[in-house]
Amino acid sequence: IKKSTNAIETEKCLDLARFCKVYRELTKRYSKRRSESEEQNCVTRVDLDNQDLTISVILSSVDAVQTEPVEECCICMERHSDVSLACAHSYCKECIHQWFDEHNTCPICRKKVQGQDEFWVLADKPTESEMADYVMGFTDEDKYS
Repeated sequence: IKKSTNAIETEKCLDLARFCKVYRELTKRYSKRRSESEEQNCVTRVDLDNQDLTISVILSSVDAVQTEPVEECCICMERHSDVSLACAHSYCKECIHQWFDEHNTCPICRKKVQGQDEFWVLADKPTESEMADYVMGFTDEDKYS
């Protein structure tokens, strides 16, 4: 609390992906409020519902975003991360191969990487039908007789 103004001030450092998600959420809420206000054709204050834009709502949105797994490449922020290094940082193939043309370290933690044989290709999560087929494969007597 800032004593001179009695205002509650807080800050939270966000990476670009989280900032973009929070920004989209805020602009979406603003647009919704604005369209509701215009629909009512009212100059006076619109009654606010339980999703008021308060600091607690914003921070809880940020916390929810931070618990979501980051799936995009942290270098280009466009493609899906499909390669992981031994240090557990992950990137898209294009970015990490370009990085290793000139460097032999992880772009984030700078841990030395011996070569591309230390890359792990991340598989996509199997679908329910793929899992069902896999499990049902255990019951196929022809394979195990």
